Amino acid sequence: MADNTQGTAEHTAMLQAWRARAMRLGFTDFVSSEDGFKTKEGNAWSNAGSTGIYFWIAENGEAYVGQAKNVRRRLLQHWKVHRDILEAAFQPVDGNDLDAVEADLIKRVGKAYPTRNIKLALETAAYVPFDQFMSASQRHGFLLGERQECALDWRALRILEQKQAQRFRRLQQEPCYHELLGCLRTYIENCIPVPASTENRFWSVTLFPQSGTFLRVNAGQQEVFTVIDDDGRAILARPLAFASMLYRSLRGPLYSTKSYAYFVPREKFATWLTPKRLVSCRKLVVWLMRHTTPLNNGSHCPQIVRMAFGNLIPGG
Repeated sequence: MADNTQGTAEHTAMLQAWRARAMRLGFTDFVSSEDGFKTKEGNAWSNAGSTGIYFWIAENGEAYVGQAKNVRRRLLQHWKVHRDILEAAFQPVDGNDLDAVEADLIKRVGKAYPTRNIKLALETAAYVPFDQFMSASQRHGFLLGERQECALDWRALRILEQKQAQRFRRLQQEPCYHELLGCLRTYIENCIPVPASTENRFWSVTLFPQSGTFLRVNAGQQEVFTVIDDDGRAILARPLAFASMLYRSLRGPLYSTKSYAYFVPREKFATWLTPKRLVSCRKLVVWLMRHTTPLNNGSHCPQIVRMAFGNLIPGG
């Protein structure tokens, strides 16, 4: 894992300064994009459905102020376009005062931060958020099967670490724990594009999603990789792959996917990823990341990913 201590310190300082300014502006509820703006300081966010003004900060220091009658729903709409939102703040405001309060706060915030105004948001509605993390040329090479050099500067996702701590401890008690780590790493290294940058924005890992299943990787809104227990006899992996376009409608093309007819024994999975299979798996993952929003990012377990790559959990 690269040494990014300086970058982390600058990032922390930026967030601290933003929170302090937000508090001076009257914002009291601070929620993170990590779990879909669900919790406030580890507890369910009681103002999630309230009317008021929100104020968010992005990774590059740009900010946004807006009004909403259901703030969490509005923040999730922003998340579809602005995948670099770090945190959001909120203050309840009476519906009759929304326009005036919003206008005042936009002016005050604009003096301290470059802002992404409503016009920009509308103009970028057709923008594909995934493309800010992988250029067209990089994507082209990836889809041709080129080996990617993964920068593994994983983001600290502390809210999710706390939420998934119990399931992660349960997984650690499994006799096959280290085999599961190896299987997950093989899939991420080979099939997930720029994994550290796209983690929990476009793909997630859920532990014990159902009986007999150790873990499941979702890309966008679809399962793409599952590891199961074959009644104690073996650890089996099932990757899904791009198949073909079924037809094109007014809403765009509809693609079919396929699960290979058999589950792959964990120890044979790396060699099973032949060039043709690798490319078809990558095609599905990239297509899903570019066309659908995440489904299970709120149940993502950062710990299993960090441990799969032999890294200490950030902040742990």
